[in-house]
Amino acid sequence: MSFTFTVPHATVPSGGFDLLARSMSRPLATSGDTGSWPPGLLLAYSPGTSTRPIELDAGDGRFEVRVLACATRDDHLLGAAMARRAAIDWGEGSVVLDGEDTISADEVPARCDREWAHGLIAAGAMAVERAAAGLEPGQLVRMAGPVRTFALGPRLLSQLRTGPDVDFAERLLGAMQRTQWPGDCRIPSVMRVTDPAGDGHRRFAVLSAGAATLIPDVDAVAVLVAGGGSMVEIEPDRLVELLPGRAQHLDEVQVLVQPLDGDELADLAGRAAATPPAAAPAPAEGSASPPAEPPRRFAVGE
Repeated sequence: MSFTFTVPHATVPSGGFDLLARSMSRPLATSGDTGSWPPGLLLAYSPGTSTRPIELDAGDGRFEVRVLACATRDDHLLGAAMARRAAIDWGEGSVVLDGEDTISADEVPARCDREWAHGLIAAGAMAVERAAAGLEPGQLVRMAGPVRTFALGPRLLSQLRTGPDVDFAERLLGAMQRTQWPGDCRIPSVMRVTDPAGDGHRRFAVLSAGAATLIPDVDAVAVLVAGGGSMVEIEPDRLVELLPGRAQHLDEVQVLVQPLDGDELADLAGRAAATPPAAAPAPAEGSASPPAEPPRRFAVGE
């Protein structure tokens, strides 16, 4: 679960984040404007490793550091170190631990150590696992990350529960870290097309040749058919099936595709068009289920 450090009677100076960041042991980045902070909320993270941002909230004579559920062990320890530093430099030398115990800044490292972080991570992962296990069809557990939102649903939950010989929390954080930091890749824009039946919109992204591509949360991926006259739609899950070893799920909905050249892309479109998705399991007797639809084709520019 989340954990909040409060530094009472704190006066955070202008440019306070830069001062705080320089005193930490590793580089930090933010998703906000440090020049206009404080006051207000600032999100900080460690590029390449963080799974959740750390919330820094300053104003009204106090400073708070909030470490969110399923943050990494290092970010739990980083949050503690930031609170300790702020208490020494900007406060009166004391820190309130999650609204309960008030301790001196010098006591923080002993109280908030690796074992403390491990316990919080385990509790957060257990809460997320329970929430995901109780989802209704079509629902997802979503957690904001420093770069993008992480989504957990039935498919990924099943994988995390049956993964390598490490605990569930480690597998969950590994998936979250992989989603935030997939390496250099292109991220196509999400486009929306009105459903011909008037029942809403379909979201799709275009897969192009030449670079690794992170497919965001969309209903379908559009791939150019050989000849360039039309595109074929492929559902993200099916994209992973058609590109074994070249495409992988990052979380429940986002897919990373390794670079494909023009011939490979044309071959993918051809195979998708020629082999419709496997039919769903037969419905129970007395119920009706529509047959699997072939991939949709549409003209470029449609």
